[in-house]
Amino acid sequence: MADPASSFEVDTVPVIPASWTQNSNTDNVFGWLRPMNEFARNAFHLVVDNMIHNPDTHLHERQFIHLDGKETLRSVSVSGSDDQADQEEPDQVQFVGAFKFSTSVHPKNLAKGWFIGTGRGKPEVDVVIGPPDSKWYSNKILGNHARLYIHKESCQTTVEALHSMEVSGSTGFKHIDQRMSASSKVLEDGHLVEFGRCMYLFHRGDAIANGKFEESLSGFMKYHHGDQWKAHPILSAPSTGSHLTFDGYTFLPGAFAGGTFGEVTAGWAQDGSAVAIKRFKRPNGKQLSQHQKIMNLTGKHTNILELIHSTSNLEPAFPAIYCVYSPLALASLEDVVISNKINLSAQIALLCDYLRGLVYLHETKGIMHRDIKPSNLGVLSFSPPRGIILDLDAATTERTSDDHNQGTYAYLAPEIINLKMGSTVEQKRYGSSVDVWALGMSAFRALRGQHVNWNDYDDMWTRGRKLPGTEITDFVLEARLKRFHDRFEQRVITLGEHLKYFTLLQGMTMWDPTDRLSVSLALRDAGNIAARLGEATIVPRQSTQGTKRKIGES
Repeated sequence: MADPASSFEVDTVPVIPASWTQNSNTDNVFGWLRPMNEFARNAFHLVVDNMIHNPDTHLHERQFIHLDGKETLRSVSVSGSDDQADQEEPDQVQFVGAFKFSTSVHPKNLAKGWFIGTGRGKPEVDVVIGPPDSKWYSNKILGNHARLYIHKESCQTTVEALHSMEVSGSTGFKHIDQRMSASSKVLEDGHLVEFGRCMYLFHRGDAIANGKFEESLSGFMKYHHGDQWKAHPILSAPSTGSHLTFDGYTFLPGAFAGGTFGEVTAGWAQDGSAVAIKRFKRPNGKQLSQHQKIMNLTGKHTNILELIHSTSNLEPAFPAIYCVYSPLALASLEDVVISNKINLSAQIALLCDYLRGLVYLHETKGIMHRDIKPSNLGVLSFSPPRGIILDLDAATTERTSDDHNQGTYAYLAPEIINLKMGSTVEQKRYGSSVDVWALGMSAFRALRGQHVNWNDYDDMWTRGRKLPGTEITDFVLEARLKRFHDRFEQRVITLGEHLKYFTLLQGMTMWDPTDRLSVSLALRDAGNIAARLGEATIVPRQSTQGTKRKIGES
C-alpha cells in the first residue's frame, strides 16, 4: 500500500471557491493552523482536492479552508533497466494553505468548540485535516482527534487532546496525551501542534489587533455561553502585547489592583483557566511562610479564594514573591457598586455567599479575616450573582487580637478604633465578630450605592471640621453609629425596600460585639430574606467610568 504521505492523485482541477482565497474572509480570524511537515501538507491537499471535486459535500467543513495557491512538486528521476533511458515522473501540483478559525464561523457543537479530525466514523468534525480512509488511521489521525475552543474564562485559544497530541513552543513545552490529567493547552503564537504524524504551526490572526475584534468576540461568546457571559476586563480579548510566564502561568504586566502587600493582575494557567496573580511589594521568607500557612489551612471552599501556587526568589538583588489564586473574580463588590445597579435580591445573594465564606473561616478553620471590605469581596458572576472572599493577607488564626494596624479604617469595628485611638475606655481584645461588622458595613455600601463611613455621621463631622475642645470618645463614636443607622433606616423606608434587610445589617453592626449577630445567625436571616425575593439583577449604569485604585481604598 502506498504511503499517504508520499503519493496522491491529481485530476483536472475545477473552479476553486473564491471564499477560499479572498482576504476579506479573514476579518474575524483569530487563529491559523498551517501544515508544516509532509504528512500534514499532503493531507491538506487531499482534503481540498476532495472538496473541490465534490462541491455538494462538506458544506460546513469547507468554511475553515484558506488557500494560498498551488505549488509544483518537481519530478523524481527513476533509473530504468540497461535498455531503457532514465524516466522522469510527471510534475505534481499540490494545494497550499491553512485552516482558519473565526468568530464568524461557529462550530457544530456550540458548547464544545471546533472538533478536528478526519471524520472517519462520521463523528461531529468541523475541521477535516485528512481523508477518512484507513491509511490515515494507520498514521494515527483519528476521526475525532482534538478540539479547539476559546476558553470562556481567559478568552485564550485552547486545544484539548482527545487522542495523542503534542504541543511545543519557545519554552520547549511538550504534551499531551488523553491519559494525562492536563489534556488542554493554551496555544500561543508560534506553537507547533502535532496530531498523530501531522504537524501544524499555530499563529494568531491579524483580527486580534483590530479594535473591533473584542466586540466580535464578545458577541461570539455570548452566543455560545448565554447573554450572562462575562470575562475579566483584562482578559476580555486575546492580548497582542507582551506576556510574562513563570512555572506554567502566564500573566499580563499591568496590574488592575494594588494595596499594601502587593499588586494583582490577571492571567491564565496552561489549560486556559483564569487566575489572579499577586506580586508582593516587599518580599521576605517570613511573609511568604505566614501567607502559605493561612492559605493552606483555609484549603478549598466555594466562597473563599484559593492559593494554588507560589514561587519566590529571595536573592538580595532581585527579591520577588508571586502567588497564584483561583478562581479569578470578574470584579470586586466595590467595582460592581460603582458601575452597576444591584437590586436587593442580588445584594442579598452576594451577602449570603460572603457569609458562607465567613462561616467556613470562623467556625471550621478558626481564621479571622480582619480586612473585610467591598474591594476584598469578589463577584464571580453577575447572572446568577456569585460572591467570593478575597485577600487573606491580614488574616490570623488567633481567637482574639489587639493588633489595630490591620484592616481599612472605614470598615473597622468600634472595638478596633478604640484600640487605635488609645481610648480611656477599658478595651478588651477583639474577636472574629469584627468581620461580621465589616461585612455589614460593606453591605450598607452596596445598599446605599455611595461611599459610607459610619464614624463620619455626626453633625460636626458632616460640616467637614471638628469643633474646638471636642474629643473623640467612646460616647461620640456610639452616637455616630446611631445616627448612621437612623439615616439608613429612613432611606430604606423611603425607598420601600424590605425593612428586614436593614434590620439584618443593623444586627451585624451593633456597637457592642456581644450584641452583634453571629455569622451563622446572620446567614440564617439572610437566607430567609432571600427566599422571599424575586430575580436577582445586576445592570450596568448608563454612564460609568472605570478607575484603577488601591485595594485599600473604598
